[in-house]
Amino acid sequence: SPAQDGVATTNWTTEHAMREALVGCMGIVRTGDGLSVGLAKLEDLCVTPRVNLARAVVACALAREESRGAHQRADYPETLEEYRRTTVVRWENDGPSIEFRPLAEPLEGVPRS
Repeated sequence: SPAQDGVATTNWTTEHAMREALVGCMGIVRTGDGLSVGLAKLEDLCVTPRVNLARAVVACALAREESRGAHQRADYPETLEEYRRTTVVRWENDGPSIEFRPLAEPLEGVPRS
């Protein structure tokens, strides 16, 4: 069974470590240093789809050097118009690649929220 060959233990350990890294760096108030530490911890874990998703989310938070809505960067307290864009993430060379694109024009007759 998976518990006997260590797979369940490895999966639980990875999941627990991923959660600990996210709790430590992805709170409402964040810093670049904290996000960098969290990202490094995630990069040291076994590769799973959930860990890769967590890496992408943390990398996006690190790349956005501003505060927006409920997510505050203590090291970047201002909201900047240049970051009011669509964030596109691709997985390249074993890691997330982040690109900011201008917001799409709203469709005619569809209000923008």
